[in-house]
Amino acid sequence: MNNYAIDTAARFGDIPFVEFTKELVTGVFDSLVEAHVLQMEEYSNFVNSLTQDLSTYINNTQDGVDFDQISEFVLNYDLPEIDNSELTTVLSQLESPSDELFGKDPSNPSNPLPATQETWWGGLINGLAPAVTQLVEKVKDPSEIAGLNALNQYNNAVLAGGEIAANNIPTYKQIYDAIAALITSNKYGLLQTIAKQGVMRLVVTEGEIETKLTFSTWNNSSSGINTGNSEKAKVKTKDKRGVFGRIFKGRDKTKTRTITVNTAKSYQNDSSGSKVDIFGRVLIKFKTDYAPLNG
Repeated sequence: MNNYAIDTAARFGDIPFVEFTKELVTGVFDSLVEAHVLQMEEYSNFVNSLTQDLSTYINNTQDGVDFDQISEFVLNYDLPEIDNSELTTVLSQLESPSDELFGKDPSNPSNPLPATQETWWGGLINGLAPAVTQLVEKVKDPSEIAGLNALNQYNNAVLAGGEIAANNIPTYKQIYDAIAALITSNKYGLLQTIAKQGVMRLVVTEGEIETKLTFSTWNNSSSGINTGNSEKAKVKTKDKRGVFGRIFKGRDKTKTRTITVNTAKSYQNDSSGSKVDIFGRVLIKFKTDYAPLNG
């Protein structure tokens, strides 16, 4: 190894390979621990939700139901078709429900209209009636759940026939709350089904962490010399015969000069450098299983 390679290798300590390896191992470990803690928190929240009765669960989660969930739930029912103008009004009442009583007769506000299939809201209430009745039977006190009891009383008044008292007419807000209660009730039933098979979890079975350092140096040197020569001849002729020389055929004087040029060119090329590659790889294998609620 030449002196340059030795000098470069001597600076190996300046390369942050140890720090790189340490951060990779620590980062992987922290990620696994964080994932495990998250699973335990989700597991704990799941168990706590099942310790509540249905009424408590609905009251604690009912406000979390948003307009998108409400509209998606309503679309599952076969409702009367309405034009774009009415649809805009309906969507506005669903998104921002008011405390205005449902079903008022525009020509006679004091006389509520029955919930018939001919009107969109009437078709919706009639469609919700079976689910509302079932939920009322499941909870201890329907009056504790916002909107549910009001919609149930209205349905009973419609079934009884005759004039419907004003205190039995739900507001748009109560209808909205009743739908939210039905959605959260369905979620509660889903949680109970999941509880029977246990909670899914991710379990790491094996893992591998690899770091690699590739260190290379080079130093190339080349030199040489190029030589050459060339000759150049120069001829010079001088006329020395004069007038009589030309008559008596005298000789001219000729001089020849030869020049020789020798050339030499030398060169030397040097190149050197170093390259360091740090490589890291993490391989984690895991499986999924179900943890029973009894541990």
